[in-house]
Amino acid sequence: MAPPVAAAWWGGVALALWERRVVPDACREEPTAQPAAVSVIVPARNEARGIAACVQSLLAQTHGPLEVIVVDDESSDDTGAVALRAGGGDPRLRVVDGEPVPDGWVGKSWACWQGTRTARGDWLLFSDADVIHGPDALGCSLALARRTARGGVTLIPHIETGTRAERWVMPAALVAIETFVAPGPLARHRRSSVSVAAGGFMLMTRDIYDRCGGHRAIRGQMVDDLGLALRVKGAGGLSRRTSPTARSRSCPRPSRSSR
Repeated sequence: MAPPVAAAWWGGVALALWERRVVPDACREEPTAQPAAVSVIVPARNEARGIAACVQSLLAQTHGPLEVIVVDDESSDDTGAVALRAGGGDPRLRVVDGEPVPDGWVGKSWACWQGTRTARGDWLLFSDADVIHGPDALGCSLALARRTARGGVTLIPHIETGTRAERWVMPAALVAIETFVAPGPLARHRRSSVSVAAGGFMLMTRDIYDRCGGHRAIRGQMVDDLGLALRVKGAGGLSRRTSPTARSRSCPRPSRSSR
């Protein structure tokens, strides 16, 4: 590795380690005791393989009141049916049949937008369909969002890797994002145009979402999480990543499979 490249890489590693020391840790928050109505929106297209675990983990949250809205984005498999079975008749779960994607929209943003049109909560949580949430994920994240008064939080899921290559590539990709794409100091600075979020877990107030235009404002953008984070920041919120470090079952850190 050439000296300039090596210096840049190790500088990036140092910055990533520093970020993990200075950003809030959701695992250390006490779940909020203040009630808040939360609508969880899960866009799902051909996710029959993993949607059940996601739905069950959401319905098992210790925080309430809660509703879970799965938007079946014109799946060619039985995603919607699997989600319903996973809910076991729980009235907090709704499966919405997604409408065809209009011109100018990206599919995931369209699915999320449809979910928000039926959501009734004061808070919105956007989750990917392959993410499994710890039981205190919502309660701890709400507590952190309220304490920092930033209008919401985003968690970086713990990625379950299956091969040696994945165990090398995934951390390197995260370091690259935190160093070159969205360095933490710039993402946190209110006057910076840099912002970042992890699409697997984005929690925000309904007020912030509506003020920033929601997914309709980024309907043509492929990278929806970064686009939405920038809109949230422009609307007066400052989406700040958390850096959970613990890996126990009680930790709110969500997980997802890379396979």
